[in-house]
Amino acid sequence: MDWDDSLEIAGKSAPIKIEFLAVQHWSARTATNRNQTLWGSFAVLAPKFRFWFSGDLGYSQDTIDIGDRLQNLDLAAIGIGAYEPRWFMKDYHLNPADAVKVMLDVKAKKAIGIHFGTFLNLTDETLDQPVLDLKIALDEAGIAQDKFIAPLIGQTFLQD
Repeated sequence: MDWDDSLEIAGKSAPIKIEFLAVQHWSARTATNRNQTLWGSFAVLAPKFRFWFSGDLGYSQDTIDIGDRLQNLDLAAIGIGAYEPRWFMKDYHLNPADAVKVMLDVKAKKAIGIHFGTFLNLTDETLDQPVLDLKIALDEAGIAQDKFIAPLIGQTFLQD
């Protein structure tokens, strides 16, 4: 799919729409194929549930545009890790404060943190720092902790 492409698949009662949306990042699978494929986020829009997966991204106008386009998301999966050192990572990875802004930008009722706590020594923050920083960012934004969760590895949760 190209950016802004969509497709529909059959659902039980109505079609489900999948959209591929641009976000700020880059792509590479090896050292020699940088930016030869597209990167992006995707939305799964069903009649009774609207979901957005951020993929890897840095904070930009893209998330405001996505919120204006999609409207009223039930759940967003948003990256909260691999953000230190900030001077190097900020254009390509969200820190938890940026992730909270993204949740608000895309107009998600709830969010789940992704892209954290997996790779030791990938970036400068500790494995548990994204979860701690997310709690601080939510408090500073006046958002309840249960509106943006960062699950432990293997933890499940129910979306109402």
